[in-house]
Amino acid sequence: MESLKTVSGIQVLEHDLANKYDLPKHVIEQLDIYCDGSSIKECCKNKKNVSMTVLEWLFKKESITGWKLNKCMKAAAKNDNADLVNFCIHKGADDFNGTMVRAARGGHIDVVHLMMDHGTYDFNVAMVFVACCGHIDIVHLMIEHGADGFNGAMHCAAGGGYMNIVRLMIDHGANDFNEAMARAAEGGHIDVVFLMIDHGANENAYEIVVNINDNKD
Repeated sequence: MESLKTVSGIQVLEHDLANKYDLPKHVIEQLDIYCDGSSIKECCKNKKNVSMTVLEWLFKKESITGWKLNKCMKAAAKNDNADLVNFCIHKGADDFNGTMVRAARGGHIDVVHLMMDHGTYDFNVAMVFVACCGHIDIVHLMIEHGADGFNGAMHCAAGGGYMNIVRLMIDHGANDFNEAMARAAEGGHIDVVFLMIDHGANENAYEIVVNINDNKD
C-alpha cells in the first residue's frame, strides 16, 4: 500500500506528489511540512537536497509571505545559498540588512554582495558581527562601503583573538584599548592583551580582569 505524506495539513499519496508536482522520490521522502512555514526554513537549511521546483510548490501550498518569507531568506543566507536567497527576493522578501548580517557572520561574501545589490546599508552592524567571527575580507568590504565603527569592531575582534582584524581597526583609528584589552583577557588572548598595552592600555586594567577571571573559577 502506498504511504501518505502530510502536506500543509492534507494527506497526499506519494504517487500524486511525484506525478503532479514532479518531485523526485528522495525529495518526497524528506518532506515533513507544517503550516507555519517551518518546512520552508528547513528546505533553506538543507539546500543541497531541495530543488527550485520543490520550493515553488511549497511556497504556493503554504502561502509564505511577510516575516516568514524574510525568515526563510535569512536561513538561506546563513547557509550560503545565493540561489535560495534570490528565490526569496523574487517572492517578495525585503529584509536585506538582517540577511546581510546573517551572511556576513558566516563569511558568505557572495550573499553579502547580493544584499548590497539590493540596497542594504547597515554596514557598521555587519562589521561588528563579522569582526567577532574573524572574516577579515568582509570587514574590508564593510569599510569600503562606509563602515566606521572601528572601536566596536576592535572590541569584538579582540575578544575572539583575531589579531589581524584588531590591527586593521587600529590602522583605521580605533583607540579604546582598555576595553579591547579586557575583552582579549576574558578570551585568554594574551598576544592581543600585550598589543593593547603596547598601544597605551592601562596595565592595571589587565590585572583587574585577571583577578575577576580567577574569582570566577
